[in-house]
Amino acid sequence: MKSNLEKTMEKSAQYYVYKAFKILMYILLGIIIVFLVGYIVMRLWKWLMPDIYGLP
Repeated sequence: MKSNLEKTMEKSAQYYVYKAFKILMYILLGIIIVFLVGYIVMRLWKWLMPDIYGLP
């Protein structure tokens, strides 16, 4: 049977692992969003610039 201290330490470890995982997922989501916005801006740039300024 586990002591009270062991249960507390186990819950604490689970909390910090979950928190680290959550932070990692937010960072990954942020990177994906940055690349997606950059791709959309690039596509709009290539689509609109020739029509607006008469570029080739």
